Amino acid sequence: LNHISYYEVLGVPQDCSTKDVKSAYHRLLLTHHPDKKVQREDTTILPNRHSIQLIQDAYRTLSDTQQRKDYDAAIHTHFIKLGLTALSASTVNIDGMDRIDLSEFEVTESQPEKGGVGTAGDSELEEVFVHACPRCHFEDGFVLSETDLEQGTHEQEQNRLNSTDVDYQLLLQCASCSLWLCVTYSI
Repeated sequence: LNHISYYEVLGVPQDCSTKDVKSAYHRLLLTHHPDKKVQREDTTILPNRHSIQLIQDAYRTLSDTQQRKDYDAAIHTHFIKLGLTALSASTVNIDGMDRIDLSEFEVTESQPEKGGVGTAGDSELEEVFVHACPRCHFEDGFVLSETDLEQGTHEQEQNRLNSTDVDYQLLLQCASCSLWLCVTYSI
């Protein structure tokens, strides 16, 4: 597999319809084909991010039901070989990053200066969010404080435009192994 998926080439989500694939394909052909390039008002040509051949390959694969099923299976196998572990069928994105919602973390208390989870002592305990690593099973593999959550980046997804919640995401590596998770949460 290439570093960029056919879904990314066409700019469509993995769960898109065949009609969406066809629409994206035609749009890209109009903007990338040498004979059909659209010029902007400042008369500069739009950048050619992907070759016509790659766009055509993506379309052929994703518009055919069996080829698309085989391609999705190859992506899944590729992620497993890389050591990326899906927490559920819907949590692995095309970028290969496992996603987990903050609500799946266990809430406990910790002393900020010592950083130990669940330690008792002074009245200065802070709430931390803890999750075991799905790969190495280290109990405190992922630990987040409220300060960490303040560092999250705003998630801009089109299907969340009508939501009243503000969605954030934060990348976090296991304290014991090399697994990275994308933790999502709303405020």
